Amino acid sequence: MDPLTITRSIRIEAGADAVWASVADPDGLAGWLGGSVDVDLSPGSAGSFVDDDGTRRLVVTEVAEGRALGFVWWDDARPDDASAVRIDIAADGEGTRVTVTETLDPVGVEATGRSGGRASARSVAEVGDLAALGGRWDDRLGALIGRVAPALVVG
Repeated sequence: MDPLTITRSIRIEAGADAVWASVADPDGLAGWLGGSVDVDLSPGSAGSFVDDDGTRRLVVTEVAEGRALGFVWWDDARPDDASAVRIDIAADGEGTRVTVTETLDPVGVEATGRSGGRASARSVAEVGDLAALGGRWDDRLGALIGRVAPALVVG
C-alpha cells in the first residue's frame, strides 16, 4: 500500500517573494497555519507547533530558498504517527502557485525505501478523515491568501 498523501494547491495574485516571506518566517508561517510556531527554519532544526488541537513537534527537513520548505511533524501524544509536509512555491505568470503535500507516516516509507511502516497497516478509518485533513489545508491556504494578498479576500 502506498503512503497516504494529501495535496492542495492554490494560485495567489502576488509575487513569489511576498509568498515566501509568509512561509520562510516562523511568525509568517504561524499566521496562516493557525497556531504558534517555535522553530528556526533551517534544515535539522527542531521545534513545535501549537494550535487548538494541541502540540505538534516538528523537524525542518528542507529549505530551498524562495522555493520550498519541508518538515516532519507529529502530535506530542502520538509520536509514532508522523507526517511529512512539503510546501512548494513557484512563479505562475504574474502570480504564485503554492502547493502543500502532506504524506502520512513518512518514517516507515523512508526507512524501508518502499511502502511499509504503520501507513501500510492502517485502514482509512485508523488514519482519520482524509477529507477533513484536506479541508484543514484548504483553510490554511485560504488564510495564506489573506496574509499575502488581503485585497483578494472578500469577507
